[in-house]
Amino acid sequence: MGNQMIKEMSARSHEMSERILEGLSTADRLQLADLLMTVKQNLNRVRDEIQGRG
Repeated sequence: MGNQMIKEMSARSHEMSERILEGLSTADRLQLADLLMTVKQNLNRVRDEIQGRG
């Protein structure tokens, strides 16, 4: 039962991701991932500076 639930959740997650990214080409999706990674790195740097680690 647990494995089936995980499979269903995974399928629904994939479906939702596709709906969210609808209209974006593969290149657009790759660029988005790169941009989000840069934002994440910037946020981590700011957090570290605030916490006195930077």
